[in-house]
Amino acid sequence: MGRARGCRRLPAITEHLLGTGARHSGNAGCVGCVHRAVHDQGSLQSRGLSTALSRALGNHTSTTHATHLPHGTSLGSSSMSHDDHDELVPLPTAGRVYSAQRRVRLGDASPGGRLRLDACARYLQDVANDDSRDAGSPNPTAWVARRTVLRVEHFPDYLDLLTMRTWCGGLGKRWAERRYSVTADSTESDRGVAGQAPLGHIEAATLWVHIDMNTMKPIAVPGDFAEQFGQAAAGRTISARLHLPTRPDEAAPTVITEWPLRFADFDVLGHMNNCVYWAIVEEQLARLRLLRAPLTITLEHHDAIDPGAGVLVSVIDRATGFDLWVSTDHDRVAAVVRATAH
Repeated sequence: MGRARGCRRLPAITEHLLGTGARHSGNAGCVGCVHRAVHDQGSLQSRGLSTALSRALGNHTSTTHATHLPHGTSLGSSSMSHDDHDELVPLPTAGRVYSAQRRVRLGDASPGGRLRLDACARYLQDVANDDSRDAGSPNPTAWVARRTVLRVEHFPDYLDLLTMRTWCGGLGKRWAERRYSVTADSTESDRGVAGQAPLGHIEAATLWVHIDMNTMKPIAVPGDFAEQFGQAAAGRTISARLHLPTRPDEAAPTVITEWPLRFADFDVLGHMNNCVYWAIVEEQLARLRLLRAPLTITLEHHDAIDPGAGVLVSVIDRATGFDLWVSTDHDRVAAVVRATAH
């Protein structure tokens, strides 16, 4: 199979940038090698499949469920239940947990001073990349993002010092989950004391599918991967099925707007970076001023967005939040989002 546009630099991306000052505990190695190829991500992390990968994996799309795996690959049945896929397992008592710190800077905060979701996504992809490099596990294959669940208990604020922890949250035959926990440092904030707002706290999980870069097909998670990372997963098995509808309900009032692409939206693979999808979500939070934490946002990836594409954002408001679809002018769904307040 020839290399498609935007994938020619994959070998160079298998070594990710490493930040200093990070630390880990438990056994050597973690789900960090999930991030050693294909993406400059994370997690919330996450990036969607490139156009070449999605075509090779197949586009099986319906009004309720879409997969991009080859014919004959079973991922389980479709479901619209939010509870089926947004479980966020607690910090493990054993196994590798990687930890790093980062401060919320000016360019990461909203005009009101809270951490923006696109900045949060960038933090998660950075700590995932650091964990991957720190684990040092060779991985000649790639992992591609399929779904991210982000639960905001309380938004962190500008200049908060955040502690970010990440670990393996579960394993499947051809996929794995990376969990994240982000908390503001109580020693550097007045929040959390009597009369003040609670400390910033975000939980997240990203599902990754294991791909053979030669055949572009899902392959089994290596045995040594499970041996290294399985302790943190504590035997939890996960499904790779998608849950959100790939098309808006025709009977529901839908607002459709264009999303202009910028040069800065594209990464080293030549397609729109995962964090930009969360910037689209931020536009809805700016519009819906009462929709704030605690809330859960699920983002499912279907296809990549390449330079020059026309991008449309379709939104249906719900009583507890909104559903959102990002699609191209070729009527290809790139991502689906559901935001729900609690």
